[in-house]
Amino acid sequence: MFFRKVKKHNKLFNHSIGLIIENSSNPDDIRIYYGKILKKDDDSYYFTDELEKINLSLDEDDLKKAKKVTSEIKRNNEKLKDCDYTIWITVNLIDINQPTDDMIKTNINWK
Repeated sequence: MFFRKVKKHNKLFNHSIGLIIENSSNPDDIRIYYGKILKKDDDSYYFTDELEKINLSLDEDDLKKAKKVTSEIKRNNEKLKDCDYTIWITVNLIDINQPTDDMIKTNINWK
């Protein structure tokens, strides 16, 4: 008998995700994006918003940070009331006019 090893990240599928992104140079600059976690053909994971415009790759460490949003949190925090899980990540924002070849477009506009 064989068993497929199921990654615990699969629990995030079919759930609403609140992706909390913190600007590393300004901890008070935080944005929340609402969407879901999907898996690419190469078995990598990414977050996309409800309109599927955002495409932000998430690594294993990002996915391990997923936290269940409890009923109490939903009652006390209006911004998380429709989220099943949150993932908090910190990013380094860079101000450039033209992306370099090694950058991946996420479609996140911070302005």
